[in-house]
Formats: sequence, structure tokens, C-alpha cells
Amino acid sequence: KLEIKGLNPNTDCYLIVRSACENGGYGEWSAVMCFTSAQMKEADLPYYDSFSQNRYVGEYFNPLDWVGYYIVDDNDGQYRYPHVATDNGVNKNVYLYSADATQTTYLVSPRMRVDSLSKCQLSFKYKPDVELAKSQRAIIVGVVSDVTSRSMIEATFEAIDTIIVNGTLQYSHIVMSLKDYKGKGKHVAFKSDHDLNRAKVTDKGGTMGGYYIDDVLVELDTELPEGKDSVYFKANGYIAQKTKVILVDSEAVKTAGTESYVH
Repeated sequence: KLEIKGLNPNTDCYLIVRSACENGGYGEWSAVMCFTSAQMKEADLPYYDSFSQNRYVGEYFNPLDWVGYYIVDDNDGQYRYPHVATDNGVNKNVYLYSADATQTTYLVSPRMRVDSLSKCQLSFKYKPDVELAKSQRAIIVGVVSDVTSRSMIEATFEAIDTIIVNGTLQYSHIVMSLKDYKGKGKHVAFKSDHDLNRAKVTDKGGTMGGYYIDDVLVELDTELPEGKDSVYFKANGYIAQKTKVILVDSEAVKTAGTESYVH
């Protein structure tokens, strides 16, 4: 049994070995052995990921610390999506995609160190993969309780909100409370959905496409102040209006000291 320390969690690793002989020589190199390092056990709150720690970008480079699955496995155990991408070679993000109704991408966070995710709020930036003047992309946000396999991720994924993205290629920022979640899952998850994508908003059928996410933040949900018609809370250094998000337009409405979204 060999224990290797210092590896990045949940990362595909390749190992070759050879023997050291008593005469000072060496044996032949072994065949390449592939294994996946252990997943990060738990993440402390607040948990923030800008995906900047990922060294490589492009298809098949899944984000470090996260569990990612694409229903189609087309590269000997490697998944094309979700993969680390970049904005003009500078800021890194993650791309989720669906080619058809049977091909879905899941992106699942590390396990959060918290009694219940219902005590938390989630914020992140997102943008579509094409200009969406007359079309749309769908982001499904949920929680997963079992990440031991692709089938268990699918089986335990519980959707919390669906965000319909219309607009430009500029990032929008969203903050949502997880207080309505009643399950025991500790992994925040994102899912792509072909059937809710539209080449045209008026279309009834789905289309291929995806979206980018960045700057994911999971933190305890601190509400303030009480007695307001709308509940406000801090997120990423500013105060945002909190509502349950069902459909979100990417156009932000800014007021003095606050930022809210058109629903």
C-alpha cells in the first residue's frame, strides 16, 4: 500500500513506477496507472471559488475541488464538461453545456461544513455562451447529497431554483437564499438543461448550448434589517435585495447603496 500526500483533491492522477535494484540499477517502467485523488473532505464557510487556482483551461480540464459529470463519457473516463474556461485569457470560469435532452452537465461543490445548507446563501456570476437577444439559456441550481458516482449525483440532485438567462455576454450577479431547502445535502450544484434552452424564446423545443459561472460564494445567511418590506443582507461587500429567484433577467437595476435584480 502506498500513500501519496500533497495532491490536489478530486484530481485525475497518473503514476508510473519502477524498481530500484540492489546492484544500483533500475527495472523497467511500469504501465501508466490512473487514479483519482480523494475529494476535499469539507469546505469551511464562507466558501469562495473564482476558479483561478486551476492551472489549465479547455475541454476535459474539470475544475479542482469540484465534482463534474457530463452524461456522455467520450474520452476514457474524462468528461468534456464542465471545464475550466477563460475570459480573454485572463479571468477563469467554468463552462456547463448540454448537446441534447440526454446529455446534461453537473457541477457539484465540495461538501460544506455546516449543519444545514438552509442556513446559507449562495451567490455567483453567470453569463450565456452566445448573445441572447431573442434566445435563452437555463441554469438549474440545486443541492446534491451523494457524490460517490454519476448515477448518485443524478438521483440525489434536488433543484432549488431555475434561472432563465436572456441578455448580453456580460456577467450578471445573483444572490439567493437556500433557506427553503429541507434536505440533508451539503453540496451546492449547478446543472445544464437542454429542454429549457431556446434558440428563440418563442420556440417550444430545446436547443444545444450552455453558460459560464464564476465567483461562487457560499456563506451563512445573515438577514438585515428586520421590519422591511424586502429583506436585505450582505453579499460580496454590498447589500442586495433577497427574493426567491425563479426567472431572472440579466439587466441589473442599481440604486444608492443597494443592487437588486429585475424578476
